[in-house]
Amino acid sequence: MKLLPFTLTLLLTFLFFGCNSDKETLQVETNITSSSGEKVDLQASGAQAYSWRQLSGTSVILVGANSATPSFIAPDVAMQETLVFELEAVTAQIQEKNLTLKKQVHITVHPKLSVEDSTDTGSTPLEMEPEQQEEAEEENDVAESTDTLPAPQEEVTEASDTDMNSTSGEVEAEQVAEVVNSSSKEVELEEQSNETNTTTNETNTTAETNTTQPTVSLKSLKLTLEKNSLNVDTNTTLKVVATYSDNSTKDVTNEVEWIYTDKLAIDIKNNILKTFHKDTNIFIQASLQNITSNAVALEIYKEINGHRLPPEPDPIVNNSTLLGIDTNDNGVRDDVERWVYQEYDEPIVQAVAMQNARAFQIILVDPSKARETTKFMEARLDCQSYYMYQDERKLIPRGTSLHKESRPLMLNTRERNRAYYEYNQALSGGVYPARDRSKYKESCDFNESKVIDGEWE
Repeated sequence: MKLLPFTLTLLLTFLFFGCNSDKETLQVETNITSSSGEKVDLQASGAQAYSWRQLSGTSVILVGANSATPSFIAPDVAMQETLVFELEAVTAQIQEKNLTLKKQVHITVHPKLSVEDSTDTGSTPLEMEPEQQEEAEEENDVAESTDTLPAPQEEVTEASDTDMNSTSGEVEAEQVAEVVNSSSKEVELEEQSNETNTTTNETNTTAETNTTQPTVSLKSLKLTLEKNSLNVDTNTTLKVVATYSDNSTKDVTNEVEWIYTDKLAIDIKNNILKTFHKDTNIFIQASLQNITSNAVALEIYKEINGHRLPPEPDPIVNNSTLLGIDTNDNGVRDDVERWVYQEYDEPIVQAVAMQNARAFQIILVDPSKARETTKFMEARLDCQSYYMYQDERKLIPRGTSLHKESRPLMLNTRERNRAYYEYNQALSGGVYPARDRSKYKESCDFNESKVIDGEWE
């Protein structure tokens, strides 16, 4: 008996420090910065199971929401925006009960910077065209040659000059003519030389251009989808545009190899993407000549009678808490909602079954308030009775019990069973008046016409 207090203290100490140790093992990067169009990788570690969902900000397609490292493409934003995600993780199990933690992650997305071509605004001297420059040089050469000629002699007018003077004048005239002729020939030779040099330069320039022309190579690939969100068993088109080193572009959709993260979700032939019967989110890329395109996220959902089903939750995380996972916040666990729409075909039956599931969730939250929340259980039963007995269409067959059919799934853990047991115990000994049968239809929490038309959520 003396050892009992010590043993109890040791047990409590183990449980206390065990819980803290498990909490410390969960590592999450809670603040991340990115830019529009970039692929963002969320990071977590140290847990047994993970479930991510987006709480706020521009909606994105989250790929791998039930993994430690989900990813998405940052949305295009005009100004800085913060996206908030919530991680729910199972960190450990003590006495057959899973310990769960929730953490928020903030992603700051900045607008993509636009790259503008820079322009040199500095003033520079104007340059002549080569032909104009050559003509100017020739004119200068001629002018210089003319300047070196001797000045013309004065005309001899006196007839009484001696023969010697006449002969001397003739010799001087001949000398002037020879000088002029010599200068003209020099100018002609210089022009011919310039023309030869110009032709040689043009030939050399052409040869250099032909020998230095670069080879055009693939620079990048841009992948786009006509639709980024598709129902199962539907199609969309893809397009891949290649940009080359000379800035030319070409549609190479039919030449690329495709890369995608789930081979069971889609099939791509040429430019047509077909989804199969699996709802999931995936990344798609294209590859050509060792160049890989941008990653594009594709959401594949399942829609039945106009109602989009939530994604399949991680079973470990979903069953670790009393209320489980409800990503669309409609009051029904995601696994139960998926079961309802895939189990029943008739829209009205689906609507009544969803009301039944919401009532279950309400009473499990706080069993001690059973006498207040039992009205929700009564309303779902009255609504079912209306379509089973009073409505002429008899949309719900006699003998159908949506309560009994859904109960195994609704109460699939010990904690949920215990809460339901406590609810019934709290109702014991109470007196409950009979309900007005004329108001059975009013007990339904949905709009019948919208349900039938597939317009309800």
